[in-house]
Amino acid sequence: IEVSKKPEYLLIVDPIDGSTNLKKRIEGSAFSIAGLKYKKDKNFNANDVQFALIGSLMTGSVVMGIKGKGVYYKGIFSKYEKIMVSGSKNIDLSKACLEIDLDFGLNEAGGIDQNGAKGINKVLPLLYPERKFKHLRRIGSASLELMNVCMGDLGEISGVDAYIDARNISTPENWIGAKMLIEEGGGKFTDLDGKDITNVNNMTTPFSYIAAGNHILHKKILDSLKLR
Repeated sequence: IEVSKKPEYLLIVDPIDGSTNLKKRIEGSAFSIAGLKYKKDKNFNANDVQFALIGSLMTGSVVMGIKGKGVYYKGIFSKYEKIMVSGSKNIDLSKACLEIDLDFGLNEAGGIDQNGAKGINKVLPLLYPERKFKHLRRIGSASLELMNVCMGDLGEISGVDAYIDARNISTPENWIGAKMLIEEGGGKFTDLDGKDITNVNNMTTPFSYIAAGNHILHKKILDSLKLR
């Protein structure tokens, strides 16, 4: 058997996102896999993801997709089914269900980063002095929260409208697969300035982002944050 010395794909795997939940026996952990065309220089574009999969470690539910071929959902007791309308159909921010990561100042090495804790000001305009949305959720796993944005509508199943992580600590393995899945379904994934996230030079550079199920809701969230 002749084996090619040139890899075809680069796989980015996050085996456990939500490790603190797992350690504390709190249900809310996920794994994610993203496949990109291999590049010799090892620098890659986040938009080069060709396929991705996110799954719940607790329930076994999975969202997966291939670029240009749609997004699919598999529940606990179901087979893979194509999500006909992935992403949120809701464009009314006042009725939206948002996931906002509020764990600012997280320092997994020990203690609390008080300078990082001040970063909560980045998302306060959505909450104060006037609350601009209806429901707030927080799970403790970026991959799982992004999976909820990917889910869209499949019969009685529906995900959340958007997820915001403004902490600037989320590294690419957490979100790079979800970015493709969300965009494949008509959603939008950008940084806090509304710019597309493209070049990723390593797995340690942290990012902040807004992931929304549709472009209109994304703009409304972005406009609200710009008031900070």
